[in-house]
Amino acid sequence: MSTTSASPSRLERSPGRALGEPAHEPTDERYPVLASAPPARVQALLDRYGPRRPAAVFAVVLVAGYLLLAAATIAVGLLLVHVVLSVPGIRSADEELPHAFAAHRTDLFDGLSLAGSLVGDIPLLPLLVAIAAVLAAWHRRWRVAAFIVAVGLLELATYRVASLLVHRDRPDVPHLDDLPLAQSYPSGHVAASMAFFGVLFTASWRIGLACLPIVALIGFSRLYLAAHYLSDVVCAAVLGILCAAVVSRMLLQEEHRTSMWRRG
Repeated sequence: MSTTSASPSRLERSPGRALGEPAHEPTDERYPVLASAPPARVQALLDRYGPRRPAAVFAVVLVAGYLLLAAATIAVGLLLVHVVLSVPGIRSADEELPHAFAAHRTDLFDGLSLAGSLVGDIPLLPLLVAIAAVLAAWHRRWRVAAFIVAVGLLELATYRVASLLVHRDRPDVPHLDDLPLAQSYPSGHVAASMAFFGVLFTASWRIGLACLPIVALIGFSRLYLAAHYLSDVVCAAVLGILCAAVVSRMLLQEEHRTSMWRRG
């Protein structure tokens, strides 16, 4: 008499998962991310407040992160403008590069700088962000898509409120870019490009390093065009990286932060 054994796929279960509990989304080796649980602190909020509404919990955490990051960016800006730059030596060092570039401009570097600024501006950079988010969604990596969009929104909102509340005039030299004069701090181009660089570096450190010269070109361009001072560019670069880091802590597990789409 033959015996029929049940299919292992129906009876066996993975360690740590109760029988009958839905399995996590399968993870492709090429895309080893976002199928598993988020970091412990966010997971604790989900377990307590949002077992049926995880998107709402992530939205609340994102708003809280924005408020903290915006407050810190504004505080640093006010400290820079009203305290640090009141020291004559620091102020002159901060103003040196825009004036030096303005005194030695050439047609070649004018064109290169305008092109570099275009990469970090509308519509090219938002288009790149949109393409990356759509590609992630196409591969059903929903948390990747959320990560990309959330980083962009966080950077944009933080930059906008900081530039409106921290009044700093742009370098007093001929400008090659038409921008509001009292919104030198921080550099929106640099902050946005560094935030997107942070996304790429989280995806793959090799891709991130390959794109680093482009980010450096954008920073150089903003100084060369006399749109910002050196401190504006440095603070903006830190802001962009922090935006990527804050959202990464919310959405990505520790072991996946440097391998969003593929290993290495």
